[in-house]
Amino acid sequence: MKKLFISFVLLFSLFIFSQEYQFDYMLKSTVKRDNPDYNYQSYDMVNSKNHNLYMEVGRNNINHNYYSILVDNDKKIVSRFNLTDVNKNPIDFIYERGFEILNDYKVYYNFFNLKIENVGELKYKITPEKILKPANQIFEMEVQLEKFEDDLIIINFEPLSHEQELQIETLIKDKLKSENHIGNFYIKEIKIKYFKKSTMIKNVIPQKVDVILDLSKVK
Repeated sequence: MKKLFISFVLLFSLFIFSQEYQFDYMLKSTVKRDNPDYNYQSYDMVNSKNHNLYMEVGRNNINHNYYSILVDNDKKIVSRFNLTDVNKNPIDFIYERGFEILNDYKVYYNFFNLKIENVGELKYKITPEKILKPANQIFEMEVQLEKFEDDLIIINFEPLSHEQELQIETLIKDKLKSENHIGNFYIKEIKIKYFKKSTMIKNVIPQKVDVILDLSKVK
């Protein structure tokens, strides 16, 4: 059994470190919550051509060191890295740990029939007809879009599964098409009411980048 476990670890390590990831945008987000003590800024590296991939960059509040969390929904893996110097080009990534995304990873809500409606100029509200679980909860999302050169209609909200995130992205794009809006857009602001009384407002500024994470060169 021990040999089998060691073999699995080796195979998983080879699987993780056999990939090169490229990100063409950084989404700088300012997040406001009901309690201002929990306001924060986040930095997400994304690929405008592949919304199954993103990398969160954050800073530890205790030691103030930077870290990144890479989520690859195609391979169903999550990897965490420490960053030695975010001002260095290229950035040094030091591998910390990784794990597989299980089928129930991030799943909190179970919706029946998500709906979308126009509530302003390029502004849309997404709500479920019914929340099957958990009971006595709410979910309401409003997105404000703006014309952009690339497709940055990207939903990233932890209580949702990735399939639900993609479903909402598709709802928005189909609605735009039905209203004869052509071209690409990005989500400038997103407001989410969730759980029982929580509200989150995120303002997003996209920035063009060229970040390559070559896992074969990770320390």
